[in-house]
Amino acid sequence: MAVIRIMEDLKVKSARIANGVPRVGDQIIVIGCPYELAGSVSTGIISAKNRRSNGEMTKHIFLYQTDAALNPGNSGGPWFNMRGELIALSVTKYMFGDNISFGVPIDYYKKAIK
Repeated sequence: MAVIRIMEDLKVKSARIANGVPRVGDQIIVIGCPYELAGSVSTGIISAKNRRSNGEMTKHIFLYQTDAALNPGNSGGPWFNMRGELIALSVTKYMFGDNISFGVPIDYYKKAIK
């Protein structure tokens, strides 16, 4: 993730960031660019929370798990709740199973931009 500063005179809309934590079972929408197929959308649910990753970059972050179909190219793509609020960003999928993917909760990023 990159943090950028937008000049005030630009008319740029940003996604609303969710307040609160999603519950297991909540429906989500995931946007990405798997295999360079821009603008792809998947749906799923929050399957679990507080998962740990073995990846070097994410091993100290508690992740959300989803059953939404994610593939190479989805990394960094937004996860939205049914109110259109940003809740997470895609980070990895479980390579030994289908439709087991993980995202970094948006609260983790909120800390980085304060």
